[in-house]
Amino acid sequence: MRKQRFSREVSTPFRPEKGFRVVVLNSNVCYVVNWWLLNEDEDPYGQLAWLVETLLAAEEAGESVHILMHVPTGNSECLTVWSREFNRIIERFANTIVGHFNGHTHRDELLVYYNSSDSSQAINVAWNGASLTTFTQNNPSYKILQIDDETFDLLDFEEWMFNLTLANSRTDRTVDWYKLYSFKDAYGVDSLEPSDIDNLLNRMTKDHDLLLKYYTYKYRDSPRVANNPCDANCQKNLLCDMTTTVRGKTEQCEKFSNLYDQNS
Repeated sequence: MRKQRFSREVSTPFRPEKGFRVVVLNSNVCYVVNWWLLNEDEDPYGQLAWLVETLLAAEEAGESVHILMHVPTGNSECLTVWSREFNRIIERFANTIVGHFNGHTHRDELLVYYNSSDSSQAINVAWNGASLTTFTQNNPSYKILQIDDETFDLLDFEEWMFNLTLANSRTDRTVDWYKLYSFKDAYGVDSLEPSDIDNLLNRMTKDHDLLLKYYTYKYRDSPRVANNPCDANCQKNLLCDMTTTVRGKTEQCEKFSNLYDQNS
C-alpha cells in the first residue's frame, strides 16, 4: 500500500487495493464548537470541493470508495450548511461510495441518506461506532467489518464488547470480551445495502422490539438501557436520528414517526 502524507487539513485518499479508494475526511470543520469556524465557515480549506474532485476521479477510474470521517451529519453538532452540501455530494456519487463510516458520538448508530428527488429511495448508509471510551454511559467495544474483496461493499459486521460493571467488580482478572451481535443475524436483513436498511426502518415502525434492540446495541447493553427505558417518544427519536442527515430537514423523520404512530 502506497503511503500518503496527511495535509494540514487532515484529508487524504489512499488505495489499499486496485479499484478501491479510501477517502479520509476531516468533518471536524462542521463541528459547532470548532470556534475557528467563526473566522471561516464556508467550506474550510476547500475540503468539499476537494472531495468532489476526488470522487469524480474515482468514478472515472471505476473505483469503489469508502469515506471515513469523524462528526456525522444530521445531528445538532454538525453545521447545517456543511451537512446540506455534503448530502448533495453523497447523492451525486451514490454509485461510487460503497462504504461510509463515522465516529464522534461513541455510540453504535446508523444514518440513512435518501434521494432528494425520490424520498422513498435510500442511497447511502453511514455506520457509526464502536468506541473503546465509555463516554457517556457506554460499554467499551470494537467492530469487525466483513468487506467484499471484489466490490468492497460492507457485507456484515460484528460488535465485540466487555461488561465494564463486571470488569470493575473483578479487578484481579482480565476482562472478557464477547460478541454482542452481528448485524445481519440480529436484524434479519439480507444485506447492508441502503434499500435493505430502508426496509429495516419500515419494519421497525411495526415491530417495536427491533427499536428496543437497536437502543440496547446503541449503548452496548450498558446500565443506561435498564435505567432509562425507551418509551414511544424515545423510539420515534431513534427513527428520526437514523433518517435525519441535515439538521432541520425533517421530512424522513416525520414520515417514519407517522408510520410508527399508525402501527401503535
